[in-house]
Parts: sequence; C-alpha cells; structure tokens
Amino acid sequence: MEIGHEKRTGKLILVRHGQSHGNVGRRLETRVPGPRLTERGAEQAARFADGVTGSPRLFCSTALRAQQTAAHIESVVRTPVTVLPGVQEVQAGALEGLETDTARAVFHQTYQRWHEGELDLAVPGGETGHEVLDRYLPVLEELRARHLPAGGGTDVIVVSHGMAMRLAAGAITEVPTAFAARTRLDFTHTIELVPRYSAGEFTGWECTRWGENVPPFDPATA
Repeated sequence: MEIGHEKRTGKLILVRHGQSHGNVGRRLETRVPGPRLTERGAEQAARFADGVTGSPRLFCSTALRAQQTAAHIESVVRTPVTVLPGVQEVQAGALEGLETDTARAVFHQTYQRWHEGELDLAVPGGETGHEVLDRYLPVLEELRARHLPAGGGTDVIVVSHGMAMRLAAGAITEVPTAFAARTRLDFTHTIELVPRYSAGEFTGWECTRWGENVPPFDPATA
C-alpha cells in the first residue's frame, strides 16, 4: 500500500469475448445481437472461465458473443451474469456486414484517429469516438461506485469487445496513447483496472494488465 492511499480495492476486469463466426469471416459485424461464438470461441471462453478465482461480479454486453462467453464464466463462478447496455463494440454504421479490405481499412483508420484525439470523427453512418465513450464510460463509473468502494470490494468482470475496451481504457488511464492504439487484444484477453482512492475519494484508474502486457507499457514494443 502506498503512502497517502488507502488499501486497494478489487479489480475491474474487462474481457474480450471468444472468437465469433464474424471474426472468422473477417466481417464487420458490430450490430447486436451479432454472430455466435465458433467452437473455438467456446473453448476459449471455457478455458478463461477455468482460470477465474473467487466470486467476482459478472456482467456482459448485449452482443450474443459476449453473452455466450459470460455464460461459460457463470457456470464456473456460480455468479449470475447481468447484461449491460452501453459496453457493446464500436458500431460500424454503413460498413456493417462488409468484409472487404477497403471497409476494414476505413473502420480501423477512423478508430486510430480517435486515439490520436480526433474523437469528433465518425465511422461512416456510425458512431464518433465521443459517442462510444459517452455510452461506455458511465457504465464503468457506475460499476466502480457500486461494487469497488474504497478499501474493499470484490473483482468485477465485464465481457466486452476489443476496440471499445481499448478506447475506454486509454481514455481513463495513463497508458500511453500509442500503446493503446497499437496493442490489440486477442480473444478472452483482458484489460485490468484498479480504482485508486485517497482519503476515501476516488482519484482515478490504474491499468495493471493489457492483454499479455503489464506495466510499464512501452509504445515501442506495441
């Protein structure tokens, strides 16, 4: 425990879902409920679930692939899963359902520019970066306030989506922007956040894991 800070509370663990049929087809399928998990995705979810310890609170997005991933965790930890609106993937808008290199390039270039600060930019027919954060971050704040109080609380798991997770975590932590923009998450990899408190007041989030990476997060290795 650091001087000036109270005992750390539990972690907020953002988990990317398992592999879906949309991922295999390299289609931009972001609209809910979206595609199901593949057999491999179900195996990934089951393997992740086997590694969960304790009795964390469990939440997931409205997308089917996230709900199916969370169901595997639920079967192990015996904690009921709650579906949360607001933590779904970045919406592809007019690019939805496309699987061309051009469509993917436009989508990912827009996303990259969000990390560079151009949050007013929109995916064609879809969301701006501000709109993604405006729906995602209040959910995280509510979970923190309700389940991760100063000096106590159990871990909170949220099964979500890679691009939305990275944008949100990059916005609320001191993880270098270049690292957040470049470092993708594999299926069922996590971003783990610890709320910090001083004199009982919430002072911000510390990122303790980003996929296979732990601090310090070096953009040069992303």
